[in-house]
Amino acid sequence: MNKTQKKEMLNRIGEDLVPETADIYPALAARFEARHNQASKPLVQKLAPAVMLLLCLGLFFAFTQPGKVFAQEVQQRLQTYTWHWKIKDAEKEAGFKAMLPAEIPDGLVLKGAEYDLSGNKMMIFFESAHYTTNGLMISQCRIGSCEPPFIAVGSKTLPHSQIYNDTKNQVPSFKSVKVAGADGQFVDGVWHFLDDKTAAWDETGWFKQIRFDKGDFTFMLSYFGSPELMNETKLIDIAASLR
Repeated sequence: MNKTQKKEMLNRIGEDLVPETADIYPALAARFEARHNQASKPLVQKLAPAVMLLLCLGLFFAFTQPGKVFAQEVQQRLQTYTWHWKIKDAEKEAGFKAMLPAEIPDGLVLKGAEYDLSGNKMMIFFESAHYTTNGLMISQCRIGSCEPPFIAVGSKTLPHSQIYNDTKNQVPSFKSVKVAGADGQFVDGVWHFLDDKTAAWDETGWFKQIRFDKGDFTFMLSYFGSPELMNETKLIDIAASLR
């Protein structure tokens, strides 16, 4: 059977199986719309974890016009975090050994490390296998040199200057948790600018943090990504598995 004969046969089969009155456009349009929504939704949601990445580095983003200008400055500063360090090189610079999860969480891959001289802080980033702006960052430093404890202030709006400094990290509330027997603090949410003076708390669900002390070190695990992939229990389990 040649190509022409095959084509004619397929046309006859199509005419037999599909009634002349059948209008397949609505079904095709509906399927396209469903696929479009599925494909576009993660791209929209992808913006939120990108904002959270900036915030977890101690920076704050807003969607107002002043915030957009500020975001450009943030992005310039963020370029210093390329995660190009190998863990062994960051360890050498920091002067201590990195503690890593016993197992890399599903859906995450090791991106690399960074070293922050200002707080003698080593940071290791596991990025999402699907969206590179999503992921898990593990910060490790000697107790007292970085990552101050969370302080619950009750308010969901604060002046920028009151949110974070070398001795405090203010949030509306936190949950006390246990991490392998150690006292820890769990926070679900993130600050963002309302204007050039005031920040508001956003319980987004896309940003989670756990802070705890273990031995001589303070650890902060910051996850930014889909709430469906990471919850409080999973993040505590990862923190407890650090070795």
